[in-house]
Amino acid sequence: MALLPARRWDGSLEDGDARARSCALTAECWYFAGDQARTFFYSVMSANTARRVGPSPGSIRALSGFGYALTLFGLHRVGGHFLTLARDYAGRIKVPANEACWLEVMTGLVLSIRGNADGALAVFDEASRRFDDSANSEARLLSFINHALIRLAAGRDLPRVERICSQMLRLAEETGDTRAMGWGGEAQGHLVLRRGRTQEGIAIMREAARRYIGELQDFINDRYFALIRNFKRFGWMIPLLFGNSPAVCKSFLAGRTTRFHQMQRGTFYLPYATSLRMSDIGYKNKNQSALLVSHDDLKSYISDLRRALKLPYPEYEAIGTRDGDKIIQLTTSVLQIENEYYSYIRPKRTTLPGERPSDALEKRGVEYVEVRALDVNCLEPTGVSIQQLYFTEVLVLFCLLESSANLTAEELHEIEYNELTVALRGRTPGLELVRNGGRVSLRDWSLEICARVQPLAAHLDAHMGSSVYQDAVARQVEALNDMELLPSARVLATLRESQSEFHSYTRELSLKHRADFRARPPGAEVTQEFDSLAAASHAEQARLEADRSEPFAQFMDKYLQH
Repeated sequence: MALLPARRWDGSLEDGDARARSCALTAECWYFAGDQARTFFYSVMSANTARRVGPSPGSIRALSGFGYALTLFGLHRVGGHFLTLARDYAGRIKVPANEACWLEVMTGLVLSIRGNADGALAVFDEASRRFDDSANSEARLLSFINHALIRLAAGRDLPRVERICSQMLRLAEETGDTRAMGWGGEAQGHLVLRRGRTQEGIAIMREAARRYIGELQDFINDRYFALIRNFKRFGWMIPLLFGNSPAVCKSFLAGRTTRFHQMQRGTFYLPYATSLRMSDIGYKNKNQSALLVSHDDLKSYISDLRRALKLPYPEYEAIGTRDGDKIIQLTTSVLQIENEYYSYIRPKRTTLPGERPSDALEKRGVEYVEVRALDVNCLEPTGVSIQQLYFTEVLVLFCLLESSANLTAEELHEIEYNELTVALRGRTPGLELVRNGGRVSLRDWSLEICARVQPLAAHLDAHMGSSVYQDAVARQVEALNDMELLPSARVLATLRESQSEFHSYTRELSLKHRADFRARPPGAEVTQEFDSLAAASHAEQARLEADRSEPFAQFMDKYLQH
């Protein structure tokens, strides 16, 4: 059973109705992606918001969608309760046609799931009559496609299903709605299959899936890039709160010690640094400072990355790519491969063997995002604390749901300044960052962000039946009010107190963490799994090394040319 999703709706977190809609829409997307856990999670969030907001178009969509999700998971009685609540809300306000139709669609689908095919068809018959002449194309498409699918599932009046599909496809073509074209094609494919023309039916359904999945992936790409843009705006919060590298070993600096303070022999630091790893001596690459990569959309992002792969860089040209038969670098361009592009966050897609990252993104779209701003937490054996993960999850979700305009060149320069400033001197008393061309207190801005993510933390906790997300936010607020509690400050304090050199301090931590893990050995099942994975890895390595069909240099030439 499938639903035709609503059109994208961009709303601000400041508006309760918008928040309910946004969460409901996210739930719909996860439904179509086949992730039931996330479908249920975002449905809960949307329903909680809807109940706080009260009667509104967004609340009706959220509550009816939640009622459907609960029924889908077998919770018929509770699902019926929320569907009834949605109908009660609809009776108290003037409901737009698309939301009214959505409510009828949910009602019909719930009846169908419960085995009441007659009741479901009666609802869709009425909806078809009610919305057939509606000026709202979305309402009509919703009614058409779900009516057709219900009749297909029940095996009722297939000629009528064909007429409904024809109506829907005409409307879809008029409005340019490729999703509706895809779902109409699916219904037509089912009809052809029922008439015994198997290969033809499969071909029609494959084309329908291609159309719909393409549209859905476009939406997913768009929302991921909205998230990325906002994370670039607010991502400096991560090194500020969780930066863990305020000091480095002298050997790492290669003589560039002039702006650093020396603590013990071999230990160099900056007094208010949070994450030297994310500064210009670490993660930042000065050679990419003039490289502007668009995050407006996937197409622009890929285009800019590929341009950088071909853009010569004088310093790299002076080195060259070969020293005799030895390959010393892949190319002399600003970027040798796409993964060299440095950013706090990057869109990703799992690559196939021999496939370039940009090709994978272009062919199949964004699969996930890679957050790279988080230092390894040297104070934790696992390298990260659970509270860090809870807070980061809330911040990323906030970035997804918050309005996200495209980044201007001026804003990109502000982002670059803020990132570097926080990394080098984030704990400086009275420190200011730049925002919209003006100065703003780092402390005030960071506390403002914590206040804005608090409602999301409450939603997550309501789903979990705990307070872990709100506790994580509260912990960071406490640290912002007393920055000596931040990990970067704690590391410096320990170095001062212990009078240990940097390499001695890090070695002691390593031994401590090793002892911690040895005191908690994995079970036999886990050990067996790891042994099996290791054996498979060694076997694959041996196979690859034995394969002499293509010299490495030839492989690299083909890879780079492609």
